[in-house]
Amino acid sequence: MKTFRKIVLELSGFDPDILATVLYSEGCLGIEENSDTQWTVYFPEDFSLGALLSALRKINPRLKETQLTVAVLPEENWQERWREYFKPVKVTENIWVAPPWDLPRGEKEALVIVIDPQMAFGTGTHETTQLMILALVKHLKKGDAVLDAGTGSGILAILARKLGSGPVIAFDIDPEAIANANHNRQLNRVDSIDFRVGNEDSVPEKGFDLVLANISREILLNMLFALETKLNPGGRLILSGLLETEGEIMHRALAGRLELVEQLQKNEWIAQVWRKGR
Repeated sequence: MKTFRKIVLELSGFDPDILATVLYSEGCLGIEENSDTQWTVYFPEDFSLGALLSALRKINPRLKETQLTVAVLPEENWQERWREYFKPVKVTENIWVAPPWDLPRGEKEALVIVIDPQMAFGTGTHETTQLMILALVKHLKKGDAVLDAGTGSGILAILARKLGSGPVIAFDIDPEAIANANHNRQLNRVDSIDFRVGNEDSVPEKGFDLVLANISREILLNMLFALETKLNPGGRLILSGLLETEGEIMHRALAGRLELVEQLQKNEWIAQVWRKGR
């Protein structure tokens, strides 16, 4: 049985804004703010407590291990807790991300992306997902061929189809993420999305007008060249999963090959839009 890790964290010595950023960068799946002095944080079963403690001590050198209480949470209990946590999110004036049990009411003109967060792979609550949605709305053209790298819940691939893209190919290394993405595709009643288990090698196709990648900096750097080669001339590469401090790293990696068109920011997180020359 798959399990998750539930950590009750005492906030003494932490700046909450910085703490949230570090937790998400270490793979946090969700945060419940129990009070001004305590959070409950969820991680996948394979997370490293040692790596988390090391990252937390960088922003709070006085951290004591007694400030963290770790418990194992069976998958079914995790899903129930996540249902309580996941509420409809209004990302733009007319785009919502919502669970199937709590759809927004009275929003006749709304475009609703329905996400059943079985594994919490991209629910629209995190800044990087919202930045990707904002960039996608702005840069997608009708009929664009789209590639979604590290699709998670499939939220970006589904939105692309709802906005009028051409066929979409989306991949993720986690088979459970792909199963969830296909489930979400059915909930949204969209077609022409080819969800694949694997990394960028699972997509030999080229000729994409828009490539999306909301992944950590380390993984992005490893697959940048592969994603770039899949772009059509004039195609756009939209990247997120990046802290503001990591923007320059991506600039050094892509400068001279692609043109930076735009950088969006929300709190400490950024998204970058790059264009391939014609």
